[in-house]
Amino acid sequence: MLFSSMTYLLLFFPIFIFLYFLNKNVHYRNTILLLASLTFYAWGEVTTLPYMFIIAIVNYTLTRALDKTEDKKRLLFVWILVILNILPLAYFKYSNFFLDNINIVLNTQFTINEAFLPLGISFYTFRNISYIIDVYRKKFPAEKSFFIVLNYILLFPTLISGPIVRFETIREEYHERKITVDDVVEGLERFIIGLAKKVLIANQVAVIAANVFSITDLNSLNSTQVYIAVISFTLQIYFDFSGYSDMAIGIGRIFGFHFLENFNYPYIATSITDFWKRWHISLSTWFRDYIYIPLGGNRVSMLRWILNIAIVWFTTGLWHGAAWNFVLWGVYFGVLLVLEKLFLGKVLSFLKGINHLIVIFLIMISWVIFNSNSVDQIMIFIQRMIFIQPYDMNTLIELNFGNYWPYYVLGLLFSAPIIPWLDTQCKTSTIYNFAKKLIVLALFVLCIIFLIDSSYNPFIYFKF
Repeated sequence: MLFSSMTYLLLFFPIFIFLYFLNKNVHYRNTILLLASLTFYAWGEVTTLPYMFIIAIVNYTLTRALDKTEDKKRLLFVWILVILNILPLAYFKYSNFFLDNINIVLNTQFTINEAFLPLGISFYTFRNISYIIDVYRKKFPAEKSFFIVLNYILLFPTLISGPIVRFETIREEYHERKITVDDVVEGLERFIIGLAKKVLIANQVAVIAANVFSITDLNSLNSTQVYIAVISFTLQIYFDFSGYSDMAIGIGRIFGFHFLENFNYPYIATSITDFWKRWHISLSTWFRDYIYIPLGGNRVSMLRWILNIAIVWFTTGLWHGAAWNFVLWGVYFGVLLVLEKLFLGKVLSFLKGINHLIVIFLIMISWVIFNSNSVDQIMIFIQRMIFIQPYDMNTLIELNFGNYWPYYVLGLLFSAPIIPWLDTQCKTSTIYNFAKKLIVLALFVLCIIFLIDSSYNPFIYFKF
């Protein structure tokens, strides 16, 4: 069930919000939240619910044991727990990928039963690991209530597509939280803005991106097609994923939780480092805190630092999917970050004014790698982007761009922090604040109209 589906908007969400606010008792509200999470997950994939209960029991029991251990056994406990959480992810997501590659290399025919991918397994596995390691590091004691641990693992706003919410950020709110009218209003506004990002921008530009990236005759592609497709996907993945994060943050706020931001206008970045401080923040900080820094970070020799970067970005790429284009995408960013450290950062600083354009071009190439089906497709797309062919008006007509250009204007406009700037400039204006609420309400109505009118409602990160 997507947040942008009619089932969620008109059935699931209203019912559980109504039940949630019937009683102010935090235990009652946690119970309703757990029921909502169970229903939400079971709606899409009831068969893996037993696994969720098993992993909750294992994590609860062993982290409690870990918390009571003061000797070298702590390290053993944490390794056992991490491995127990990673093994299902390795099986469900990567077993066929690794076997296929072994068969190619060794010319063998090893097979395994087709493993389906449980919804959101990459996200909640990383969330579970952060909880385990933070208990090991004594950031907080292991949670005494199994009910709360299960609630955290199944937390439906972030369950299937993030953000990766760490237990330390919401631990106190599980035990005590006060919800004000402002929390509900701001949460609803944030949710609707995220919904508008998804429905009114991402879904619209996705049409052209999907059409061009699905062309099999690669030699027939021209630069106009490629640039329109790449710009489309660049906008789609940002508004798709940041929109979903906005909706999750908004839902959490309505329920009384304060999730950290996951996106901070990444397309205004002036370096690759800056981009990754703004893009999918919960994931990039997860890799920083649980892999990069434990490996030594940048407080090591140059060669060891490069190895650390290689490990982190190979893993980051593989986390996104069991395919070589995702691995290549991760390696690509790893190489860029090394080059930026060595000399590219100084070049970008020197080229103020155009450094942003250079970074955006490099990011667009990364999305080509991310969204392509083959190395040949990657090479053709990049070739058409670098060796630009004459502009082709007929291509725009064939792509029906005339019907979609307003969504591109909106996408480019709202990729910049216009709303925060307006909020700062007009925060004391009653007229502005009232107009903003009317606009948000109008956006919700418009989203409903678009969803009724079209069944096309893809979500890129849903499969991760």
